[in-house]
Amino acid sequence: MDARKIGVEVLDVRIKRVDFPMEISESVYRRMDAERKRVANELRATGNADSEKIRADADKQREVTLGRSVPRCAEAQGEGDAKAASLYASHSAKFRVFCLLSQYGGV
Repeated sequence: MDARKIGVEVLDVRIKRVDFPMEISESVYRRMDAERKRVANELRATGNADSEKIRADADKQREVTLGRSVPRCAEAQGEGDAKAASLYASHSAKFRVFCLLSQYGGV
């Protein structure tokens, strides 16, 4: 029936609900499920790649920090050992007495 013949002009048609047959509904559901799983897998892959980049950067920074600190530590330890040896040498007599007294429980 032509709506214009009776004086009606159709401006807009909206579908509020569509009831598909069961086999079509299942097919639509499977496609929706597959699409969601695909998007989830893509997001996981992107997240894992970003995670690896962050870990690699953190490992690099750690190695750089250790590379800088180990020589400084060795230098400080060497300076401390040298100072201790100097002190022991300058006070060796007092130190020997102290060690002997420590052995006998007098200190």
